[in-house]
This record gives sequence, structure tokens and C-alpha cells, in this order.
Amino acid sequence: MPAEKTTRMTCEALQASLGNLGDWCWSPAAQQHLNECASCRDLVHDMDLLSRKLRQLAAPEPSPALWERIRFQLELEGIIRPMPQAEETAAAPPMPPSPKARTSSARSSRSRA
Repeated sequence: MPAEKTTRMTCEALQASLGNLGDWCWSPAAQQHLNECASCRDLVHDMDLLSRKLRQLAAPEPSPALWERIRFQLELEGIIRPMPQAEETAAAPPMPPSPKARTSSARSSRSRA
């Protein structure tokens, strides 16, 4: 029986396939290319190392200030009801004025001077 001929893979084709694979399962052509190409082999090694390191990181926890800004914006848009005043005071400090509000108040104080 004749040996099966594998299609040669280019560096570009191998690198294009990297984003499509989770735990890289290499085709015979890709495996042959990796055996022959030190540059692609190093790239795959580095990406594998980064992937393993990223999986070890804990998911970041959003800051309380971010949640407060989201709540404030949802209230402004009428998506949620504002918190009663007593709960709001206990939950978090009030939101700072928007940049527009600060700009207009700064202008009005300058115009009075």
C-alpha cells in the first residue's frame, strides 16, 4: 500500500489556525510543519505557556465604585428604581457630578466673579 502523502503547511496557514484551536489538535500537515519549523514551534510553545498561565489567574472582581456607577446609570435610564434614601446612604457614597455638571457649575461661578 503506498504511503499517504501529506500536504505541506506554511507558517501563515499554521499561525492562522492557532486562534481556532483550544487544546491544539494538530493535523498531520501541521505536526510535520512543527517538526520542521523552529519558529512556529517556539510560537506554539509560547502560546501554550501563556494559555496555561492565564487559566491560573483568578477572575478580576469589579470594584464597588464600578457597581455604583452602573446602578446610577440604570437609575438614570429608568431601568431600575432609585434606592430609598436611607438604603442609598448606607450602601455607598453619592455619585460625583458628571463632567458636564462640573463644567457648567465652574462656568457659572466664573461668570459671577
